[in-house]
Amino acid sequence: MVGSSPPETEGRRSRIQMRADGKRREEIFFNLWKFYPAKALEHRAFRAIAAPALRGRILDIGGGLGPYREYFSHTSYHSLEINPALSPDIVGSALDLPVRSFSTDGVLCNEVLEHLPDPAAAVREIHRVLQPGGRVYVTVPFLWCLHYEPHDYFRFTGHALRTIFEGAGFRVLRIEPVGRVFSYLAARLAEKWANLARKLFFFLPRRMRPFAALPLVIPVNGLLYAAATVLDLTNRRDVFFFALLAEKPHPG
Repeated sequence: MVGSSPPETEGRRSRIQMRADGKRREEIFFNLWKFYPAKALEHRAFRAIAAPALRGRILDIGGGLGPYREYFSHTSYHSLEINPALSPDIVGSALDLPVRSFSTDGVLCNEVLEHLPDPAAAVREIHRVLQPGGRVYVTVPFLWCLHYEPHDYFRFTGHALRTIFEGAGFRVLRIEPVGRVFSYLAARLAEKWANLARKLFFFLPRRMRPFAALPLVIPVNGLLYAAATVLDLTNRRDVFFFALLAEKPHPG
């Protein structure tokens, strides 16, 4: 067929993609335990707030390695990243989404807005691509260390989220504080411990070190999460991060 790739080329592409998918699954699994106190909270909030509310065509802005893809196996899910090395479905910027207007039913935007110099512009872009009645689920940190510098610009309160999203034309359905200061401390300790545990296996090939470290990482980081869950009950003001669910209203 004119313009088609030779079978051996297609086969090579398939093998490369399979290796990339395997590496992606490995990284997702290790990162889940490396940041377990934070990831467990994120997934708990996602299951409670986002999963029941999002349907249809889903766009995951800053989807990275696709940790939420499994929740949308029954529908259309596309990840968007500015970094093509992460193998997203769509390469592009949250500030200028390469997506048609009114083409999406649901949007995820997790831990992205703090890395944008103009988060309000990104929220307006989300409003543009959503269908009327479409919903967006967003998480943003309130307590977290500097990361991905120099592109780390903001920390948000729930009041700031409401102002930004209502200013872009959204109807805010829920804003929930997730975790408190002890969850933040547990997440920082869990990350440090996972990095140290991996270094203990310096004599192994690099790709094997995370798996060798997991028997050390899983019980410690699981215990940190459990302890933080209890201790967070003693402090209600120091919020770890916020989750928001908002809807694009129908005209009129």
